[in-house]
Amino acid sequence: MLLIASIYHFFLFERYTNMTSICILRPNYTMMKQTILMALTIMVFFSSCSQYGQVVYIAPTSEGITTAKSDCYVFENADLKIKYSFWAEHGIMGFKIYNKTDHPLYIDWKKSSMINNGTQYLYYTNKTTSNFTAYGSSYGTSWLNGFGSRSSNNNSKTTGAETVVHMERISFVSPQSSIYNAFYNLTANIYFDVNNRTTKEAKVDGTPVWVSTSNFGINFRNYITYSDKETFETEKHVDNGFMVKKVYTMDLDNLGVASDGSFIDSKWENPECFYITNLDREQIFGKD
Repeated sequence: MLLIASIYHFFLFERYTNMTSICILRPNYTMMKQTILMALTIMVFFSSCSQYGQVVYIAPTSEGITTAKSDCYVFENADLKIKYSFWAEHGIMGFKIYNKTDHPLYIDWKKSSMINNGTQYLYYTNKTTSNFTAYGSSYGTSWLNGFGSRSSNNNSKTTGAETVVHMERISFVSPQSSIYNAFYNLTANIYFDVNNRTTKEAKVDGTPVWVSTSNFGINFRNYITYSDKETFETEKHVDNGFMVKKVYTMDLDNLGVASDGSFIDSKWENPECFYITNLDREQIFGKD
């Protein structure tokens, strides 16, 4: 706003001085005009280049994980199909579980967790709100787009026939139906500098980016315990692993992030990725 106001007042001054009929000696006017224009040019340059954004690409490390037509990762066995969507600020463990069988399945969230670089984060807590409500209100519902779903205005449910997992220890999943859930940031308070990595400059659809492809050391897993018996006399497990594969770094304007945090350039949106915004030059390139 300060930049816009400065430009506006400059042109008001310019118009006034050109239109006035009063003869005034202004020996330094040309120099002052050039100085103001130079200052405004510098302000524009630094306001557009001072912040950066990143798109972080994820790759599976476990066998049996493939890419669906909707560009999301999918794991499938005889009982269920799990689709993943990580698209949120700093990533989110978002997934959809579909019961393929003709009988109910039960998921024990207390025995399920995200494991981030060897540290376990349980999915079950004693909160009375659903994880979808808790995390959906913070991250919005963009992660649901990875499943081709449209969310309603109420963060506690989605439109259509599917239901959303509420915060309960055991979830009941009807035959041939789906539940959704989202837990935890994948890389909270972490960003990726371009130093000490294999990094090169490139263009993606005409957008200049820095592509980094090494030395990330970040991996995470989704561990799910389920059963076809409500008493869990017999348990089955899914253990899906992922890692950071590469990072695209670019000027924040090229990422297309609106002032309210929503995305205005959908070409980057991908359920196999997540994004980081509002990084300064020192965080990306280090001290000069």
